[in-house]
Amino acid sequence: MNLYEEKEINEIKKMYDEGILVKDITSKFSKNLVKFALKGYRRSLSESMKLLYKNHPEMFKHSESTKQKLRDIRLKYMQEHQGLPRWRESHKIMSYPEKIFSDIIKRNKLIDKYDIVREYSIFPYYADFAFINIKLDVEVDGCQHWRSEDRKNNDKKRDAKLIQNGWRIYRIPEFKLKEQFEKVEKDFLTYISTIEIQPKQLMFNDEIIEYEKIKLLKKQQQIAKRDDSKKQKDIKFFDNQQLLIKEILNSNIDFSRFGWVKHVGRIIKIRRVKKWMKKYMTDFYNEKCFKYNRQISKNFSDERRIKISSSLRKRKENILNYRFGLIKNIDFSKMDYIEKICDIWKLSKSRTKAILKHKIFHDLINVSVTQR
Repeated sequence: MNLYEEKEINEIKKMYDEGILVKDITSKFSKNLVKFALKGYRRSLSESMKLLYKNHPEMFKHSESTKQKLRDIRLKYMQEHQGLPRWRESHKIMSYPEKIFSDIIKRNKLIDKYDIVREYSIFPYYADFAFINIKLDVEVDGCQHWRSEDRKNNDKKRDAKLIQNGWRIYRIPEFKLKEQFEKVEKDFLTYISTIEIQPKQLMFNDEIIEYEKIKLLKKQQQIAKRDDSKKQKDIKFFDNQQLLIKEILNSNIDFSRFGWVKHVGRIIKIRRVKKWMKKYMTDFYNEKCFKYNRQISKNFSDERRIKISSSLRKRKENILNYRFGLIKNIDFSKMDYIEKICDIWKLSKSRTKAILKHKIFHDLINVSVTQR
């Protein structure tokens, strides 16, 4: 690989990390080079779009000139077509709070008394529920209408324009419709029946402030409750670990010998015993616990190592002698002698054949071959 290709590969990886899609990268570089550079990389389309939005937010925004063009087209269409414009058709599908307010209209048969139109166009704005014959605009506001400063400023301009044109504005926060339906219904009916003496703009600012305070307090209480439960869990877990440590220290386990891990595992009931010991009994593990190492000389003296190897050798020889004694009387001249040995030793054929290769069994097998 030359230096030129390395630079290209680094550039491809950098573009990919920024969130640029593979199809966009392949438009600049060859397909094979992109495939080679991104070998082993995996990412979904949604993850790519999130990265791209994070690193290049300007790609997802209209320029000011484009915004102005769209604004002009929209205003022109609204002037030429009074009523419900085409792009507002989807707004006929009501939100949940709007459905609740429409229930107030149906229950009290207000449609028989007033000319009510949904999404009515009052150039250059729209009314959620327009009572045309009494010039009343009922707005069902979600939380964005009082939390966003831009939205608040836009609503102020909008309300001032509509009041100037002889309209009245009645704004209902969505939480009041959900939580205080009967009160909202009663207040609205009183307002509409005495509309001539009512103010031109009615809002529930004090109640919104109170609602936000209560919501913030509830959120703080939830966070505090969650933190307390987490602390209690941590304390309980720490106490349990301390009890286990005491139990391990009071046990008769010889930590200087191989096999202590198995005994500790039975107490703490965890598979990764060494990891647990390193975390909760660090000093004890480093100083007193036997650690298996391929260089046995680090942990054992030469005499100890020779003793272990000789004892293992003796054990192996004893097992082989015992097996030899079991098959002494078998007739090795017959072809089915391996099946008979398998039955006696209770091993598989492959394992039996591997053991029979040992020098102890050579004389028996050689005699049988000569007899054949």
